[in-house]
Amino acid sequence: MLKWLFLVVLILSGAGFAIFHFKIQELEKNPAKLPPIEGRETVTIAHAYKDGAHQFGGYVYLPNSCHTVTTRIIRDEKVIEKMELRVDTKDMQTQTALCSMLRTRYYFSALEEGPRDIRFTFRLNGKEHDHRLIESSATGVGATLEMPMTSSTTP
Repeated sequence: MLKWLFLVVLILSGAGFAIFHFKIQELEKNPAKLPPIEGRETVTIAHAYKDGAHQFGGYVYLPNSCHTVTTRIIRDEKVIEKMELRVDTKDMQTQTALCSMLRTRYYFSALEEGPRDIRFTFRLNGKEHDHRLIESSATGVGATLEMPMTSSTTP
């Protein structure tokens, strides 16, 4: 009886491993099949200004721990008071050996020179995204921005 139980467990384990292996190969061939980032959270962005430099920082929440986050500021050459803060994420799930499937918080920051009064838009992965701006009491370039630890969800 014990050998039959062992054989059933071995067959089920092998089948599970084979399905997992083929799914990984399919995702590597076509990363567009990865599930999209779900939810529509308002991103809280801290902002500080001193000596002609704007510092932005905040957090985005992503579905797993295998993402990379890049941040850049795009300036409008015609209107110097206009900036676009772009945060782009890339899921590296197929390129990493170990990945936690828990929702993970990623920090982003950017520094840009400009006039005191600016207008900026926030884009997450190329799409304009809801944000809440908080003026921080950071004391200059390289200072740590004070960030609230929570993020609010919009309906």
